[in-house]
Amino acid sequence: MLALTALLLALPQPAQESLQGQLPKQDLGVTAFLEAHPDWDGRGIRVAVLDTGIDPGHPFLQTTPDGRRKIIDWYDATTDGRLATLAEAEADSDGRLIGLSGRLLDLGQHAASGRVYHMARIDAHFLPGDLRHRIEGKRQEKWQEHSRDYDEAFQRLEAEGGELDEDSLSETEAQRRWSSFDDDGPVYDLLTWKQGDDWFVVVDNDQDGDLGEEPALGQFRSTGDWATLGDEALLNYCVSVEDDGARVQFFFDTHGHGTHVAGIIGAYQGPEGRMNGIAPGVEFVSIKVGDGKFGGSTYGASISKAIDYAVEMGCQVANISFGGPSFYADGLEPGGWVIEEATKRGLMVVTSAGNEGPALSTVGAPGTNEWAISVAAAVWPDTAKVNYSALNPAAPLLFDFSSRGPLPTGSIGIDFAAPGAALSTLPSWGLSKGENWNGTSMSAPQLSGFIALMRCAA
Repeated sequence: MLALTALLLALPQPAQESLQGQLPKQDLGVTAFLEAHPDWDGRGIRVAVLDTGIDPGHPFLQTTPDGRRKIIDWYDATTDGRLATLAEAEADSDGRLIGLSGRLLDLGQHAASGRVYHMARIDAHFLPGDLRHRIEGKRQEKWQEHSRDYDEAFQRLEAEGGELDEDSLSETEAQRRWSSFDDDGPVYDLLTWKQGDDWFVVVDNDQDGDLGEEPALGQFRSTGDWATLGDEALLNYCVSVEDDGARVQFFFDTHGHGTHVAGIIGAYQGPEGRMNGIAPGVEFVSIKVGDGKFGGSTYGASISKAIDYAVEMGCQVANISFGGPSFYADGLEPGGWVIEEATKRGLMVVTSAGNEGPALSTVGAPGTNEWAISVAAAVWPDTAKVNYSALNPAAPLLFDFSSRGPLPTGSIGIDFAAPGAALSTLPSWGLSKGENWNGTSMSAPQLSGFIALMRCAA
């Protein structure tokens, strides 16, 4: 590994492009390496991304350069996307039934005589917080338009000397109702059923009751199926069915963080794509550890479950751009021993050092674990110019926010520094294909992609 790293960094660098710093690959020698060895792009390497989830429908996270599926599996180590589907029903002779939203659902092509459907509903509180607020804002704007129309109509009625009918609301009551805004948000019906040996899921994505026009999704691991939750939400999702139909796992990026991290590691936009990641040939296992019910935060049990799953899926690299305070900084926090055991089984665990700098001894867990590779965030001149409009950027520097060592145990605390800012992918519901973010959350995936290249070449 060390010999390959030295070779990579010694390769002559190509001429710099004006926008090369947006998702920097030249800083670690990756640009020259891939030009010299285009087939050593990470193919055959499986990377687990332990984060808020990866958008299954992002166009730059669909395939590898040699045409393989990019995201091969999804796993939720939290309970964020869990839906109970205990209610059961059969369709009538016209292929219709009443969903849990109260809507009459026309099953169309999904109707079959004697088939038992397990039902659930997806309420607004189930959606990512930022998405929910966007939808609520749009709905309030529409309500305000209707409210203005009502006020204008009422004023015209008064000007013309009209009066309210006896059966109409009083003026005071009508104005009170129009002056308040109470909206429970969107509600989507979900059905799942077994057909042969396989389970399928269909969601009323546009809330019109016509399920015949909606795709039936199979288990993501085996099919790669995904869909989009409505023109309003634009939330890409995929599913799995558990406990013989009693539960559906609804997979989506709850924040955007996981999709951004994955893009840095291995997005593939095309042969000359500016947003290609460090190792565009890698495959991803998306593992959610950030629970949307708790603002995207995680806990030790989720990390432990996620690392176990990464080992089970045969991943060679795991990226954890997550962390928190380490009260003893001795690497013995919950999940620490799991990282040790996983490393002994061939999984290289890369973690963000934390964003609590510039003070010393500020590295957070799990970066304090001696078996984890802890990464600080630095900025190189190209990125300083393009992303931050620096006029005369200096040599590579650590970002002020980047956590520093040493640890109280005497360990240096930081293993590597890597570029800590990048323009990378974001989920569709954020209404942007990508943005520039910075943090040690961005430097860890740089190194994860770099390691994938080295393991591919080894």
